[in-house]
Amino acid sequence: MREGVSPPGFLREAAAGKSRKRRLTRRAFLKSLAALALAAGGGYGYVFHYASYAPVVTRRTFRLRGLPPAFAGLRIVQLTDLHHSEIVPLAYLESCVDRVNQLAPDVVLLTGDYVTMDREVGRARTRENFVAPLAGLFQRIRARLGVFAVLGNHDVAAAFYETREVMAAAGVSLLQDENLRLEIDGARLALVGLRDYGTQMVNTERAFQGIQPDEPVLVMMHNPDLFPEMDETRNALILAGHTHGGQVRVPFYGPLPQYIPSSYGSRYAEGVFSRGNLTMLVNRGLGMIRAPVRFNCRPEIALVVLEA
Repeated sequence: MREGVSPPGFLREAAAGKSRKRRLTRRAFLKSLAALALAAGGGYGYVFHYASYAPVVTRRTFRLRGLPPAFAGLRIVQLTDLHHSEIVPLAYLESCVDRVNQLAPDVVLLTGDYVTMDREVGRARTRENFVAPLAGLFQRIRARLGVFAVLGNHDVAAAFYETREVMAAAGVSLLQDENLRLEIDGARLALVGLRDYGTQMVNTERAFQGIQPDEPVLVMMHNPDLFPEMDETRNALILAGHTHGGQVRVPFYGPLPQYIPSSYGSRYAEGVFSRGNLTMLVNRGLGMIRAPVRFNCRPEIALVVLEA
């Protein structure tokens, strides 16, 4: 408060312990009603527009024991749960890919559920309207060492073969219980892609074939429910999705059960988890199911940087 300026009378009265009587006039009532409507409208806009279609880039650094020096500083972007559908338009997903390209990733990992299996829409329409356009979307992605993917439960249920064809057409390497080696200046880093746990039989022995137990490895999988069953002696960083972070997270309660398809409830809803030598990152994903709603749970583009 500036020197020489007296406070308003009602502040002086409040400071002296006096209450100020106020009469609710018609004008005050209408102003309060308008403010309430504006707040309600703003809340509606936040839930159904801003929060649902405004992804946040999360940045994390992970240390992998024995990482070849050539891979120190490797920039990995993970995208998951795109759920291209009537409530997740292609234009939104294209804007997400544009943000990914601005991050200048070395590698982009796609961890499943690229469309939504909606019985009302039907498989034929899903394949035509939502699977086919993904080829152009994936072709937009720029990554120095390539783009790699696994399938999610919706992909397996809605368009297993068509999704594989789209990946091939876009130059995306789809790994189904398989591994390959990323290479920089002669140094190599193992990358494993697992089938979807829950809709497919996962063969981890086949997936890790040729990879030594203490060898550093990146693992892509869709469903984090597999995490407790994995060999904890593996020296691995796992990237998963599937849970949408809960999609609707009620304060003081947590995710609504209908939006978190996990046998473990909200245990692996989002974030980083450790078990033995394993570290798992669960990404909230970009899309939505059932309704165009995200509350207290923004969509996520995950940027991971590796340290030796």
